[in-house]
Amino acid sequence: MTLNLTMKRAAHLQQRNLLSLLLQRQTRRSAMQQPHSHLITTGAHSHCMDVTSWNVLLRHYSLGIFPQEAFLLFRHLRLHHVSPPLSFDSFSFSFLLKACANLQHREGGLQLHALTLKLGFEFHVYEHTVLLNVYAACGAFLETKQVFDEMPVRDSVTWSVLITGLAKWGELHLARSLLDEMPMPTVVSWTTIIDGNTWMKQPKQALALFLTMFLDEGIKPTEITLLAIFPAISNLGALEICQLVLTYGEKNTYAKCGCIESASRVFGEIAAKSRNLRSHGHQ
Repeated sequence: MTLNLTMKRAAHLQQRNLLSLLLQRQTRRSAMQQPHSHLITTGAHSHCMDVTSWNVLLRHYSLGIFPQEAFLLFRHLRLHHVSPPLSFDSFSFSFLLKACANLQHREGGLQLHALTLKLGFEFHVYEHTVLLNVYAACGAFLETKQVFDEMPVRDSVTWSVLITGLAKWGELHLARSLLDEMPMPTVVSWTTIIDGNTWMKQPKQALALFLTMFLDEGIKPTEITLLAIFPAISNLGALEICQLVLTYGEKNTYAKCGCIESASRVFGEIAAKSRNLRSHGHQ
């Protein structure tokens, strides 16, 4: 009995070491193949790795540059880890769904969705949002809307994921409608639509959204927002507004340095200049 326990512990330690080695080599597929093969062969058949350990590997594959490996691993474990069968949890399926989103694999998302329903998983807001992201990333708006409508609880991330997906596929009118419905729009959601209008060659709309966010809603742009609006400003040749945005960057620098009085002064000048520009037809 003691010998058997010692052997199990040794095997478990070996699997952990292989897992660590594999994660260190995840940027090179050729370097991963040998430890990967050894790990899934010995790990699946010796049963010394639990679902938490396999989830570590699924997560790294799904978020890495080889997301398809997550599906190969999942399929192998379902086929070979049969006695006792490995019980996958909601984390397992969340990582697999992320792999689907990265691959824009709509059919894979549909299959995983069906499997989770068959297994009786009760998704919470996080898992629902991951599933929503799969369909949105693939442009599968029918499934996206169905998942969104069926969600009992939605947070700001859920709304932003849907708005981002719509904007990415050029559905800017629908994305804007959702932004208006969003309980508390965030700078991320606004930036997504601004960026979408910029890339769809609609600089006037992008600038109008930027000014609405900044002046009417009082939401301060981030560095990402500024990067999203700069091409639109350039296309319009709006030099005064360009100066406005640069001034805002200056204001941000003041604030980060702790110069509160200077920051407040510059911020006030920005607001006044913005309203003046908008009243002269820069929407």
